[in-house]
Amino acid sequence: MNQRRFLPTFRLISSYLIRYILILLIAVLFPCNPGRAVSNNNVDVETMEQAQTQQVISEHKVGTTLAEAYLLFKQGTADSKKQAQDKWNNLLSELRTIGDRKLEAITLHEIGLVHEETGDYWTALSFLKQSQLISRAIHDKLADLVTGIQISTAYENLVARNDPKAKTEFIEYIMQELDRTEKRREDTSSSLDDDITLYNMPWLEHTAGWNPSDK
Repeated sequence: MNQRRFLPTFRLISSYLIRYILILLIAVLFPCNPGRAVSNNNVDVETMEQAQTQQVISEHKVGTTLAEAYLLFKQGTADSKKQAQDKWNNLLSELRTIGDRKLEAITLHEIGLVHEETGDYWTALSFLKQSQLISRAIHDKLADLVTGIQISTAYENLVARNDPKAKTEFIEYIMQELDRTEKRREDTSSSLDDDITLYNMPWLEHTAGWNPSDK
């Protein structure tokens, strides 16, 4: 009877002893500096907070700068337009320096819209196409779609003015979009890629005299 009681007690003591020895070994082999760990933790938290603050500042600055540049450009004088362009260029330079491609794409898109609003469609297309390329590079499908529709609108306005090269370029652009959609269709079921082409299909069929059987 006493032997049976002794065995569980011995096993319990042995297990605690083994755990104690393992803890000692870990302490010797992997010394821990609590102060350093806390310090590193604080640094990490501070770094994250700074990054978040920087992002908020960047977004706020982009919005403010774009609004100021828009008002200057709409004044229509040579001096005010130059001031607006300086603001845009400085903002783009800063965004490219910090590597914020999403805000760069948004900025280029907004600059394009300002030029489109004032009827300078070719300049608008230049900025919008740059924006679309970045949106595709960072896989922002929604921005890609919205910018693609805006590009189509600019081309439509140029065609309506009977611009000699607009119709040809517009058809080339839509054909490229159609090819891109067909290549991606095997990899994804998303309808966003199809929407850019489908948005332009009525124009192709009725204005340009093109239909899918011509491809």
